[in-house]
Amino acid sequence: MPELIAAAPDVPVFICEGEKDVDNVAALGLICTTNSEGAGKGKWTADLNKWFSARQCIYILEDNDEDGRRHAGEVASNLQHIVDKIHIVSFPELPVKGDVSDWLEDMGGTKEQLLARAKAGPCWQRMATFWITIDPITAYMGGKLDSHRATDVRGQLGPLAELAERMDVALSAITHPPKHATQRAIDHFIGSQAFIAAARIGHMTIEEVSEDEYGNKTPTGRGLFTNPKNNVSRKMSTLAYRVVEKPLDDGIKAACVTWEEIVDITADQAVAATVPAHKERGQQSDVIIFLMNLLAGGAVEMKTIEDKATERGFTIEQLRRAKRKMGIVAFKQTGTMEGHWFWALAQHAPSTEAKEREE
Repeated sequence: MPELIAAAPDVPVFICEGEKDVDNVAALGLICTTNSEGAGKGKWTADLNKWFSARQCIYILEDNDEDGRRHAGEVASNLQHIVDKIHIVSFPELPVKGDVSDWLEDMGGTKEQLLARAKAGPCWQRMATFWITIDPITAYMGGKLDSHRATDVRGQLGPLAELAERMDVALSAITHPPKHATQRAIDHFIGSQAFIAAARIGHMTIEEVSEDEYGNKTPTGRGLFTNPKNNVSRKMSTLAYRVVEKPLDDGIKAACVTWEEIVDITADQAVAATVPAHKERGQQSDVIIFLMNLLAGGAVEMKTIEDKATERGFTIEQLRRAKRKMGIVAFKQTGTMEGHWFWALAQHAPSTEAKEREE
């Protein structure tokens, strides 16, 4: 440890599996260290990483057996975000369980040869992020939670996001669009808006259609891979793709995606293109979905609902028709002289509400 701390940042450090190996490598005039108790799962503990924060290059000398390779990989994984260059140095010419000490003593290895072997070895590739897919995400939510209630969704997805960050994995949540979604692509993520709000990136696949001179829409046979949401960067371009059959070596055919050109169309435009010409943007099903999403988390002031509806192009009459159809409860705020009117889904309405005024 004293030699490791005293060494300049650009001096390479050798990490061995055992103390005997450290003594033999250090005797060559090289900076060398190890963890206690040798190889084994969890033997390299996280508290050791701090001693390598200023290192520019390390060489991990791997024992020639499965335990040795596994241990070398564990050390490299622990240090991959701390040290710029990591090399795992192997000795495949040795018998099973052979190590660097055997190479030095039995095969006459020298300092110059060890340095040459270390530098010639491949650089450790940073571990690719694991990708876990949950399909569908609603199956993860459990039966007791309301997937249309924002607080329920956030309460379930929050710990999931923390788990992904702690384990350094990416989570891909799959969902299917509702049957009567609006022409906004962001509304095609089923359930509460909290589902897509919790995600950093949202993708959506949409069937590509073409329209003839009479307004008839027909599928082109391609799909469009769109990006309705992207918190990390600008939204990516829409890509066209086809699902085709690809023959395998044993004669079996498997489905395969082939990517084609970039298409100059947004996710919203792609969704709108699939809607038949006779369906207007303000159709009643759109209003119902709008209200369901808005009220999923609880009561909302009527003035806020009307303002948001106006922004979406819905009329007050459309709102009222949808309200009656959905059984939405209107009630007045109590405990104040200027109580405001609120709308809520039946399950979120207070048990005793002011009598609704028909306007």
